[in-house]
Amino acid sequence: MFERVYGRSMTGGSFIELADLVVDEFGSQGTVVADVDSEIVAAIRGAVALRAVADGMLARLASQAERVGVATHCGMSLRELLVANGVAPAVASRLIRLGRAVEVLPLLARHSRDGGISAEHLDAVARGIEYV
Repeated sequence: MFERVYGRSMTGGSFIELADLVVDEFGSQGTVVADVDSEIVAAIRGAVALRAVADGMLARLASQAERVGVATHCGMSLRELLVANGVAPAVASRLIRLGRAVEVLPLLARHSRDGGISAEHLDAVARGIEYV
């Protein structure tokens, strides 16, 4: 989508630009949408999907960082790298688990990418499968 809209492929800086656009559009407003029930519910649904997609992306980036050894190159653990970049410690652990799980569970990976299921739910499935 980013490429369709902006005519270029995604880079690390593109994610920052995209986040800045969202902040510029919605971050400074007191209300996000009109005070209409259906608008509020639709916005909640959309925000939840955005959060799920972002969490899925973070899990895949955590997996990629682990595979490439980015944290080691920076002299820290992957969890420390995530925390240093603003992720809460418990969330960092969940993202690492989920990133490892999506590498070996294709259906879980698909649901992680499309934003249909939250990272918390996907992590619970991954932990359940690991337990079994």
